[in-house]
Amino acid sequence: MATQKKSSKYRLLGLIGRGQFGRVHCAVHRSTGQLVALKELDPIRFPTHQFLRELRFLLTLHHPNIVTCWACEHSPTGRYLVMDYCEGGTLRNLLDTHGSLPPVIALSIAEDILAGLAHAHTCGIIHCDIKPENILLHLHSQGWTARLSDFGIARLSQDLTPHSGFTGSPAYMAPERFYGQQSMTADTYAVGVLLYEMLVGDRPFRGTPGELMAAHFSQPLVLPTQIPEELQAFLRKALAKLQAQRFQAAGDMLAALQQIQQAASERFHHLEHQPPSWLAQLVAGQIVEWQMLPTTNWIPPNSLPSNPIALAVDQFTVNQLAVDAPQMLSAHSPQGNWTATLELATGQLEIRSGSHSQSRYRLKLPAPIAPESLVQLLPISSKHLAIVMRSPGQPQTPGTSPTTRLLIVNRRGKRVGDLQLDLDLQQVWPGSKPYQAWASEEGDQTSLLLIQFKPLKIRRIALNVKPHRVINTDQGTIVLNSQGQGCLLDETGEFLSKIQIPIEAQSPPAQV
Repeated sequence: MATQKKSSKYRLLGLIGRGQFGRVHCAVHRSTGQLVALKELDPIRFPTHQFLRELRFLLTLHHPNIVTCWACEHSPTGRYLVMDYCEGGTLRNLLDTHGSLPPVIALSIAEDILAGLAHAHTCGIIHCDIKPENILLHLHSQGWTARLSDFGIARLSQDLTPHSGFTGSPAYMAPERFYGQQSMTADTYAVGVLLYEMLVGDRPFRGTPGELMAAHFSQPLVLPTQIPEELQAFLRKALAKLQAQRFQAAGDMLAALQQIQQAASERFHHLEHQPPSWLAQLVAGQIVEWQMLPTTNWIPPNSLPSNPIALAVDQFTVNQLAVDAPQMLSAHSPQGNWTATLELATGQLEIRSGSHSQSRYRLKLPAPIAPESLVQLLPISSKHLAIVMRSPGQPQTPGTSPTTRLLIVNRRGKRVGDLQLDLDLQQVWPGSKPYQAWASEEGDQTSLLLIQFKPLKIRRIALNVKPHRVINTDQGTIVLNSQGQGCLLDETGEFLSKIQIPIEAQSPPAQV
């Protein structure tokens, strides 16, 4: 493994998944800092002809709802597919956390899956293994984007030769799949099972593989009353026992689902939404558009020494009261072994380490920081620092959304990661353990993001308050709104209890 690490262009950050045919790692490109997923395939369980077949399928398919394969890496210890990294995890992770999903989210994810699957069907490729573990999620401000992955047992539509036995996941397999028959209708059947599970929080059939086979063949479908009426007819068609009664391809199923969503949207009048804007505050007669938080170990601007500029009388000297000092941010590691400062005007980062700051490292950021950008320095461990740069969308360019860039730097000033998130982060706080952070999103969001950096995973946690302060304690993490109402979470984001803390109306916000 040591040889692989030295020769590879990628540095492994952690294991993110394990499947029947291999493992998936989160990795970063050593030169560019780009985050990727490395899919390591077992040469025994996944022989060369299967490896080349999946590689061919992935190189053929180019669609926003299908993960992209960028390269193939070989090393003395194995072979890897270099693929897009999805920081939101899998649909299975989301279902395990939330159980059932709100219909609007479930339908959006189903539409993404069907869009990617329709592209594959148009190219004559049948996926054959649609299940939550093979649906990857990309997190953005409006929710999630679902992307299809794992074409390891996919088949060409021209190759309809039945296989002995069955491969796949019995809980999501159409009846004919148990006899080795592959078809596009089997893929649409699996999507029907997925949509049922997202809406209800459970699969339509459970049991051993043998019991599941019998259920898919003969057990009647029971639809709970909580499923909207228009979706019940849709699911009955998707989960029909006979192939001829189902949607014949993903494109047909997608069109039917979009018609349902269109009909539902016409029942409501959507109010025009205006994004929040900054409010200028009136402080002591001056307009303040933004304000730096107080820092330590810095000399106030008006105490900087200056030479005399005029002589008023014999016994008085007039000095300049203040000089323009560069706008800076500062941060220090949790253990206090280094301190970082960032000069906003020049983008110059300086890190001082050692007991007397005898070691000094400098890094010039790749691009100057735009005046409208919001920047934070976030220590994420005793060895690494994250520079959080939030860039608002451009109103003059329709379709652009605010993004957040996370530049990861080690304590020697070397850039080791460069992450671009389709999220509009408002505030970021250190987590309760290394390589972890909490973040709130811009707008009226009653949710909190839990960010794990190594490997990168982002989880959106639903709250009943809008996060204003986050405080890490030995008992857990306290999340409060501006009125002092909130909750206590554990280090994984699970709810522990409600909290109410009195807050003085005139007291300034506490710095966390």
